[in-house]
Amino acid sequence: MTDSQMQETQGAWIGNAFGGLMGGVGGHYGYMASAVASGTYNRNAHLAAIGTGAVVGGINGYASTTGKNIKIR
Repeated sequence: MTDSQMQETQGAWIGNAFGGLMGGVGGHYGYMASAVASGTYNRNAHLAAIGTGAVVGGINGYASTTGKNIKIR
């Protein structure tokens, strides 16, 4: 990559990392709501919910930086 390309992409990973973090938080709260409603808790299922949420959130963060945005209003 050229120096200008490096400067253009510097910090581009931050949005993906934030999406992953928020996905993990969403997985945590989603699982905990389910655990409270059912009255049971499973540590492995909890960790899986957090991990899955983080991966999906990161992928969604990356996907939002690709493709073309279309105005709908």
